[in-house]
Amino acid sequence: MQLYAICLDPLLNALEAILTGSRLGRCHVKNTVIAYADDVTLLVSDPQDIPKIQAVIQKYETASGARINYKKSQAMAIGTWNTETNVMNIPYYSDIKILGIHFTPTVKQTVHKNWALTTSRIRGLAQDAYYREICLDKRILCAYLYLGNSMVLCADTPTACQLCTADKHGHYVVPMAW
Repeated sequence: MQLYAICLDPLLNALEAILTGSRLGRCHVKNTVIAYADDVTLLVSDPQDIPKIQAVIQKYETASGARINYKKSQAMAIGTWNTETNVMNIPYYSDIKILGIHFTPTVKQTVHKNWALTTSRIRGLAQDAYYREICLDKRILCAYLYLGNSMVLCADTPTACQLCTADKHGHYVVPMAW
């Protein structure tokens, strides 16, 4: 796995250097490429970046012998992006899953969908714990630990505000008690 990461690094650096990228939330850092193992996510905010991406990918494929599996690739339009823009013949989707998190075209939908999935899992854990012979405080602890370890709230939404408190920098933090 480490060898693959080393081989993928030149591609990631080249893409990061040429892409316009986008800024997420209040963050002042340009986000262009997100990678984990062999999953690579590109944040493209300018249609003129697409030919640049194709050129970098072709150069990488020639140099490394690796190939992108376009059948497993997905695109999602967010905001005012025109879905008629051809992105290397990759189909557009209204819902994609990146590293276990569901993304939709709006922040509100994304938070709602992930929150619904998380609460559904917690209900399942609670029902499972109900049939085990453990005391109530251990059942609560089980659900609380699952909630704290599985939820990522990155949006300034009423749901996030109900569950989290903001630190001095305005970042939301899930309160945890051990």
